[in-house]
Amino acid sequence: MFSGEEQGPPGAAGAVDDADADRVDAAVEDRVAVGAVAQPVVEHSGRIVPGLRGGVTPVLIALAVLLWFGWLQSRGVKEGDRVQQVTSALKAILLLGLIVACLFGGARAADTVASPTMPSGLALWGALVLALQGIIYAYDGWYYPMYFGEEMANPGREIPRAMIRGILLIILIYVLINVAVLVVLPVGRLAGEPLAVGAAMGVVFGPRGDLVVAAIAILTMPSALNASLMAASRTLFGLARDGLVRAPLLTRVSGSGTPRPALLITVVLAIAFLLTGTVERLLAVVSFFYVANYVAAFLCVFVLRKREPDLPRPWRAWGHPWTTGIVLAGSFAFLGGAVAGDTRNSLISLGCIVLSLPLFYLFRAPAGTTSPPPPPG
Repeated sequence: MFSGEEQGPPGAAGAVDDADADRVDAAVEDRVAVGAVAQPVVEHSGRIVPGLRGGVTPVLIALAVLLWFGWLQSRGVKEGDRVQQVTSALKAILLLGLIVACLFGGARAADTVASPTMPSGLALWGALVLALQGIIYAYDGWYYPMYFGEEMANPGREIPRAMIRGILLIILIYVLINVAVLVVLPVGRLAGEPLAVGAAMGVVFGPRGDLVVAAIAILTMPSALNASLMAASRTLFGLARDGLVRAPLLTRVSGSGTPRPALLITVVLAIAFLLTGTVERLLAVVSFFYVANYVAAFLCVFVLRKREPDLPRPWRAWGHPWTTGIVLAGSFAFLGGAVAGDTRNSLISLGCIVLSLPLFYLFRAPAGTTSPPPPPG
């Protein structure tokens, strides 16, 4: 389900078995990701309405938002598609507005802070890992179109095009945001800022900068939350439909095309993760999941190229084995650095993965079996 090029059709000898660990990891990861996406509501609502700071009110608001999007998803694929298009357009407009404000607003911060000293050794590696956590979280999701392959008229053509166009657009927007922030803030100021964009908005808009950042953070959240819910519910559906989990209920699809039981479980687990910690904690855990998932997928490419050389491969891995080997080595390096530099959150991530494996084997269907799609209902 994850590696569309390598996995082959369900039931291909050896193909599904080698991808099982990857798909279980993806199922755990997606639930955590949904909870992390909803967390900005908790963090930023109090900045817009000071009376909401602290207490349980921001959490209740985040839960209400999560439940509302779950309800929208339950209404059908077309409803989810419309919401995704509108919220994605809103996000792009807001981010482009932020870029324009920084580049052409004319505000510049004075360079009165000396550039910090570059750390070395383990401290440098730990700093890189912490920085990469945010970067990985920001870019992850580029592969989400593959979760909707069965809902496309020509997935062999549409999925790779959607992935490539999406990642190029994301790169363009994020690079422009970094350029815009550097225009407003010197490097010395950036090094000491927990939220670089927030500091830049403070320079551009003055005291209202904090309010602008909070509003952008909350208003850009719906598109990511909607997409995460759609993708996460389909990982559970795929595991059950391919016979990897003995849960026929999860294969049920509504007449409007939504796997409602899988969606319900996704929402419940996302709420549980949402209640466990802050954005920083969820970000660290999710980033570890993402990269662990990449490692499993990259290893599947090597194993299945050798074990199943004749499987249909409509999507080519350009430069394999060199490109695949480079990103695999980089992923291992990140995981090693995460364990060394952010041990607590890395152990939490590993604990979630380890705990999920006994449940997988407990509920796994007999080998070679699949669950036929039930009638809608």
